[in-house]
Amino acid sequence: MLCYGDVYHQQLAWAGQDVDGESDPAKAKRDTPLGNLFTDAYRALTGTDVAFEASGFLRDALSRGPIVGADVFRAMPCGLPAGAIVRPYRLVTFRTTGAGLIAVLQATIGSDPNYFPQMSGMRLKYDSRLEPGSPVLVDSVRVGDEKLEAERLYSVTVTEGVYSVVRNLMPWQDRVTLNTLAFDAARPSFVVEPGELGPTVSNRIQDIGAISGKGRSTTAFARADCGVRPERRCPVRAGHRGPRYGISSSTAASCRVASDSVNCTPKPCTRSR
Repeated sequence: MLCYGDVYHQQLAWAGQDVDGESDPAKAKRDTPLGNLFTDAYRALTGTDVAFEASGFLRDALSRGPIVGADVFRAMPCGLPAGAIVRPYRLVTFRTTGAGLIAVLQATIGSDPNYFPQMSGMRLKYDSRLEPGSPVLVDSVRVGDEKLEAERLYSVTVTEGVYSVVRNLMPWQDRVTLNTLAFDAARPSFVVEPGELGPTVSNRIQDIGAISGKGRSTTAFARADCGVRPERRCPVRAGHRGPRYGISSSTAASCRVASDSVNCTPKPCTRSR
């Protein structure tokens, strides 16, 4: 069991503004600051070509002010059952073709908002006015600075939760499950560079169907099934980093989060006692 020290008071970084996990439906940009933060951290750790995270697994925004370990954990608390607790998702790397990546993107963009991908190392445009299953404008997809090639193999980083879904949507090879938790992958991005965080949206995902705020929002997490919304917090004073839910006061490994591990339907976290 890992020990994370004082996860409620030891500051990792400072956020000048909220680092949100939802996009603005009035704008065409569909990548989110929180999604960019986590996927960039995954890819920085593994060195793969691209990294993905499902919007539904990113929970609480990082609120303006000091950022501590518990904040990072609450932003990505989902995982697999491990006895009386839930072990946060580990990272998984694999390789797939460009055509495989397109198949995953076509299946997840414009369908269930829980599965809407956040990404690092890739840019694309899609049209929300098109039918689900084919909204991605394939010619717009770039990996790094280069146009995606259908037959080329690309290396990918995801979490175990994401992998359990995408493995059925594409051909894959060379899978490796790392011992690194998604939560731990994000921590070095704060610890190594403990400066000020900011809400960065880099237009990685652009919905050309969103015009003058009339396009639909595809990244809002439909939490009706689990009852947890980003603004829901245990009643503590604003700015206070005391116990809320999803992590115990002693270690992040004591999180009591109820979650279905395969069907990607996270259920409410239980407030720590």
